[in-house]
Formats: sequence, C-alpha cells, structure tokens
Amino acid sequence: MSNPSESATILSKQLDATSACQRALLLLQQAPDPATTEQITEALSLAQSALAVMAHCLEQTETPASVPAEPEVAIPLPSEPLELDASLEPEEHVSSFEEKTLPVLEEVSHQPVESNNGSSTNPTEGPSAGPSLAQRLSESRLESIQSALSINDKVRFAAELAHGDMAHFRALCQTVDGAGSQDAAVSSVQLSCKHVANWEDEEEAPFQFLQLVRSLRLMDAPAPSRASIGSLVLIPTPVGNLGDFGLRSVEVLKEADLVLAEDTRTTGKLMRHFGVDTPLRSFHQHNEHRALEGLVQQMEAGLQIALCSDAGTPGISDPGFLLVREAVQRGFVVSCIPGPTAFVPALVVSGLPCDRFVFEGFLPHKKGRQKKLGALATEERTWVVYESPHRMVKLLGELIEYCGPERLVSCSREISKLHEETVRGTTTKVLAHFTENEPRGEFVVVVAGRD
Repeated sequence: MSNPSESATILSKQLDATSACQRALLLLQQAPDPATTEQITEALSLAQSALAVMAHCLEQTETPASVPAEPEVAIPLPSEPLELDASLEPEEHVSSFEEKTLPVLEEVSHQPVESNNGSSTNPTEGPSAGPSLAQRLSESRLESIQSALSINDKVRFAAELAHGDMAHFRALCQTVDGAGSQDAAVSSVQLSCKHVANWEDEEEAPFQFLQLVRSLRLMDAPAPSRASIGSLVLIPTPVGNLGDFGLRSVEVLKEADLVLAEDTRTTGKLMRHFGVDTPLRSFHQHNEHRALEGLVQQMEAGLQIALCSDAGTPGISDPGFLLVREAVQRGFVVSCIPGPTAFVPALVVSGLPCDRFVFEGFLPHKKGRQKKLGALATEERTWVVYESPHRMVKLLGELIEYCGPERLVSCSREISKLHEETVRGTTTKVLAHFTENEPRGEFVVVVAGRD
C-alpha cells in the first residue's frame, strides 16, 4: 500500500477506533450491570482488532507528513496475537467493527460518564483531543464523505438520517460520493431522507450533514469510480429467437457480479450459449420479497447485479418492480438495456392505432376480471393484454359481451418463433377461428378503442 491517500484513510479510521476504545473504557469505569459489561467488552475487543489490522497496514507504508499522528492514548491491546480472518481485507475488518461496535456503544452510552479526572463526558461527543469535523474539512483534501466522518459523526448522522441503520447510512454516503455535482449530491440526500422535516436548523444533524456535503463538493474532492457503487441493470431476454439477444446484453452479463433470473434453467441455457459464467441466482414472484434485503446489502457492498426475466423485459408482467423501486430509493444506479418485449411487436403489426395505447398485462383470473373488462370496453385508446392459450376462447367471448361483436381485435402468438402467427378481425371472426383451431402458445391480444 504506497498511496498516501490510502495511508490517510487508515490513519483516520485508526483515530476513530481509538475514540471507540476510549468511550468503551469510560463506560466500563461506571461498573454497569454484567450483561452491559459483556456487550462493551465485546465492542472493545472488536475495536482492538480493527486497530491491530490498521497498524499492520501502516507498517507497509510511509505515513504522509500532512496527516496528524496517532494520539498518545493508553489502549489495552491484547497480549497474545489476534487471530484475524485471513479471507477478509483490512477494510472489511473495519466495516465489521463499525457495524457491530457502533450500535452497542450507542445503546449503552445515553448518559454522561465520568472520566478518570472526574469531569463529566458525554460518550457520544468522543474525546476532545481529536481533530473536529470542521478542522478535518479545512486541513485535508478528502477523497470521500466517509473519510471526513469520525465514529461519533457516523453515529450522530446515522441516527438522524437513517433511523440508526448504519448500513443504510453508509449506502447514502456512497451515493453522495458518486454524485456528479453538488446539486445532485444534496438532492440524493434529501430524496433518501424524506422523513426529515427540517433541513434549516443549524443546530441539528440534517443541516450539518448537508453543509458537509456542500463542503466536500466545493473542495472538488475526487469521487470514487462508478464501479465502486452498487448498481442494477435490467436485461431483456428473447421472447423467441436467440438472435434477438444483443451484444451489449452479453457484455453486461459477463461484467456483472451476479445475475438474477426468473427461471435459472432458461437463463442458464442462454448464458451458456453466449459463454457467460457469471454466478446465477433465482429471483421470482415467490421469493422476491424475501430476497430483497439481501440483494440491497450486496449492492451496498458495490456489487453490479443484472436482472433477467424468463422472456421479455423484467418488470413487464414479470418480477422486477420491487427490486427496482428499492434500488432507486436507496440511491443505486438503475438502468435497462433496450430489448425484446412481446407486446410492442404485437401492437405495431396489429393494424390498429398505436400512437396512443394502454397496456394492462394479464387480466385478473377471477376477482375483478369483469369490472376490469367493463372499464376497458369504454377505453378510447387501443389496449393490450396478455392471455394464456387455455383462456383465449373465454376472453374472446367476454370481448363480444363487453365490447360488441364488431370490435376489431388482433391476436398474436409465438412472437419471434418459427410458428409466429397473428389473427386479425372482428371479435366474432377471431372467436370463430380459435374455436375451430386450438389456441397454442402465449398470446398478445390488441383491442381497438371505442369509437
């Protein structure tokens, strides 16, 4: 590690860890109950582990002259070498320390504690010896907003801006660091913290955090690469012909850290065909609620996730909306590659007006179906629905009932496949066709609007 800025970051976190140790020791002096003592001791052990890791990192680099030296404080490091998880990078040890230590120290440090000299100290204010936030802003050229924050800063801002959720607050900081401008950074903060009622009170954390954001942007601090910010890419997959899958989609699948698939068997075949070996995981309507938080955490860690449906564009009558909404609310980069979808080809070849149209997806099977058809019957724009083959005859009969026997309709099936077919005509004519010819394959039904 030879980069001076990396050394500065390590030293900054070393100061934070030292601060946490001091707070833990002050709390232990108050002789809390045994359960609380055990919690604080565990937090202290984690902080010591973080210090040991960072000390090892600093041995491999020269400390920049512009970075303040580590304060001389008595921190009881373990007498035996710490057994550290070799599979973790130093920053992962620090992240684990933050996640596990901060909530414990926050939980048990609501009341001021007595320091060794008898003076009263509020643990959430941290030791007075360390540089203040304003000093760090004025004396350093910071690489990111997180490097400007001490442990105490993070606890305070996370409590006010993220309901105490440190992972959520860290994701917010990543969004700010990735913003292209000061205005974009400020907007992302306010959008992610809609629960905050007052941004104008100078004594409160929300106002101070925005000031910090503006200070960082005004200093032209270099933002991290977009690759370090988690993202979600929606990738449409062929509805029929594999040739409809574009080169860009293949490249994105290869570059992704994880591919989510509605049906791993179908998407797995597609990936093997194009030589893609990215890890594949199931994501469908039966597990999307359960999988949501874990996927958000992976994006918070910087993973690039690609989402594929069984056929067509994710989110269009397929899973995807919930994950997209959550990713947008958390401030991740969300994009979609243009590509295959079933209803657009069916609409444009129907011969019906397509300058204005309504897409309804699948109609309800039972409850609400008649009400929906009644409302669509009065729609003046062209409207589009999906239907399965075993309900096609029933649907055409319902269209005659609600829209009349002369309403124009176009029914397309097997789009982009060998046996692609479109049947056009009045509802009566098309019903007669499918009464004589058994419907096969998934259908896109395009209905003319009411005259």
